Formats: sequence, structure tokens, C-alpha cells
Amino acid sequence: MGRRQPAIETARSSRRSAARPAPLLWRHIGKIQKRLRSAPRIALMIDFDGTLTGIQPRPELAVLDTATRQALGRLAKHPRVRIWIVSGRQLAVLRGLAGVDGVKCLGLHGWEGGIHRPLSRSRLRAIRRAKDEFRYALAGMRGLWIEDKGPVFVVHYRQAGVRNVVKARRIVRGLMPELGRGFRMVEGKKIWEILPAEVKGKGEAARSILVRQPAGAFAIYLGDDVTDEDAFGALPRALTVRVGRAARTAARYRLRNPSEVREFLQRIDQALSQGGVAR
Repeated sequence: MGRRQPAIETARSSRRSAARPAPLLWRHIGKIQKRLRSAPRIALMIDFDGTLTGIQPRPELAVLDTATRQALGRLAKHPRVRIWIVSGRQLAVLRGLAGVDGVKCLGLHGWEGGIHRPLSRSRLRAIRRAKDEFRYALAGMRGLWIEDKGPVFVVHYRQAGVRNVVKARRIVRGLMPELGRGFRMVEGKKIWEILPAEVKGKGEAARSILVRQPAGAFAIYLGDDVTDEDAFGALPRALTVRVGRAARTAARYRLRNPSEVREFLQRIDQALSQGGVAR
């Protein structure tokens, strides 16, 4: 029998079960307001890049603005609110960018700081070999670069020309079967992310968070990318919010951009502290 090929997750495949673009959250704010007021616990899970901050040409350029940081800080002080930032970034980097008192950070899609399972030496060697193969195959291609995140690595092509993107996509897809079933690739916003099978993703991270909450907890998850669709699907009863342009998604609602995310955080604070949410 041949070696089983790794999974390749794309925006289309990960949202296969979604029926339609989600409606804007603001149209349903009254219903959301009622749930916020009555919930014994609010479990708020938020992606970082593209959700709390805008997407930047390079990851190190992302900055959590003062107003959003303050909104998170105020919510984190509320006795009924617990907040997690669930990101594909490494945990140490995420804490440096998004560290807010009372807000827990989970890196590498929830694997770091959450459901971390140590990797064996053989798996670490396999990951190093995979990185080396990708570096060699993509060397010299202008506008492409590889971000090393420990057990995970990312091929960025936001600054590459069309011809190089087409060529690189062919190379990346050709390399994946050689890695075997111990790896999968996620196609995100101008990136190809290569993850070992041990890094299960944001869906498992979200479920792990929710099972530790008291009965009746109101789960809220906000995210903008393919990896967040995994969490939307894992939380069928939660308030799930896709951030960005209208697109087919498993999320219930949509917000247009990080500015609206910040406004929503502020509205949650108002609902809890003043008894009302208005728009």
C-alpha cells in the first residue's frame, strides 16, 4: 500500500458545510444583549492577526492598538468574563504583542499554553527535515519567505509576484505527499502553513476551553481565517463571528474588520456594566 497523503486544508474545503455568508452581527445585537445579561459565565475566545489587528506585510509589524487593549483589559476584570487569545503565533511572541492582564494567550492554534503534548525526538527530526526540504525547494524565489515557529512553519507569499506564487504553490503541493500523514497543510491568507499532526488546531483548543466552563456558559469565538473555521464548526451553540468581507463560513455572524471587533468588545463591556447594548 502507498503512503497516505497529508491533508491539505483550504478556505473552500474547511468551509464545505457552510451554506451562506453570515449576516452582520449588528443586525442581531438585541438577541446577543439578552444572552450577555443572563449568562453565568462568558467565555470569549479571539484570534489575533486579522481579528484584533489588521493583517500586515510581515507578522512583526502587527500592533494591538491602545483602544483594543483597553477594551480587553476592562472585560478581563469583569467577574463573569474569561478571555483567551487563540493564535497561530508562537506563545512567547503572542504574549509580547497581546499581553493584557487577565487575558490568557494560547499559541500555535492552542497547542502552546493549552493542549500541548510534547513531541518525540523522532517527530522533531521529521519536522526539521520537512523545513529543510521546503527551504531548499523554495530558495531564491523572490517575495517568498519561511517563518519558523518551532514545530510549525509557514510559507509567506504576500509579497511575491503571480508567477512565483503559481510556481511555489505547485512545489508546496508536490512536497506535501513526501512528508506523509504526519503533517497537514492549511492555506490561509497569502500563506501555506505546515503543521504536524500533533497540533490539532483551534477547534480542539476551543472545545478544551469550553468543557472547563460552568453550565450555561456563553461561548463567543471571533476569527478571520481558515484556521478559525475549525473553531466555528467545533462550537455549534456558541456565538461565532467571522471577521472580514462577506464569504461562505460556518460562523453565525460577521464583523467587517478589527475596528468593529474593538467596538463589539466595548459593547459587551457596556452590556455588562450598564445593562445595555445599543447601536
